[in-house]
Amino acid sequence: MRRRRSSVNDVAAAGQRWRHFRRVGTAPPRRVFARYLLASGLAMFASTAAAGAQSEADGALVLLLPVGAQSVGMGQAMVAERPGSEGVWWNPAGLARLTKREAAIHHSETLAARGDALTIVVPTASIGTFALSLNVLDFGNQQITDGTGQPVGLVLPRNILAAATYGAAIGTQVSLGLSYKRLQYRVDCTGQCSNVSTFSAGTNALDLGAQYEMSGVPIRLGAAIRNIGSRLRIT
Repeated sequence: MRRRRSSVNDVAAAGQRWRHFRRVGTAPPRRVFARYLLASGLAMFASTAAAGAQSEADGALVLLLPVGAQSVGMGQAMVAERPGSEGVWWNPAGLARLTKREAAIHHSETLAARGDALTIVVPTASIGTFALSLNVLDFGNQQITDGTGQPVGLVLPRNILAAATYGAAIGTQVSLGLSYKRLQYRVDCTGQCSNVSTFSAGTNALDLGAQYEMSGVPIRLGAAIRNIGSRLRIT
């Protein structure tokens, strides 16, 4: 029987192995900066309010694991950085001044799970930078056996996180950004599953971020509020 179990303690103790693949193109430099950002993002945000019966630590694990080789190497000190596509997961304001299109896949393996995060970043010349991301965290599988011990199916727990990100530069010093996230925790089953409880639980979350470039000194300040949302709701 193959089984993977996870907890927040596992994540804290886990080592990371990352492989980062990136394809970069070009986009014209930004001429006009967007003026409206946070109000429109808050209007789009809808939170859910009920708790799911499954462990919240497992269901929200995808929100706790770091994404990206650079972030792991820097000890997750990324809020003031502009790391390209990795900024989606740390501070959406870090995407505001990007000038090149980017498609990136970040792969991770820990004691808890195996993850793959795909991000596509598209800067525009006039209204800011847009990004779409998908992060899938696979907890492995568990065999279902019959009375004789023969395998008859598989239980497949997974986290799926989709994100839409927008970043805009305001003047020459201020950058703002937001990400809207949809998190789903699924337990699926294949084979003979009559005695297995499968379910799906989901919630919404919002990230808000800002960066400020100080005048006269090579210092950039950053602030981010991540994963604003509610508990998982069984759907």
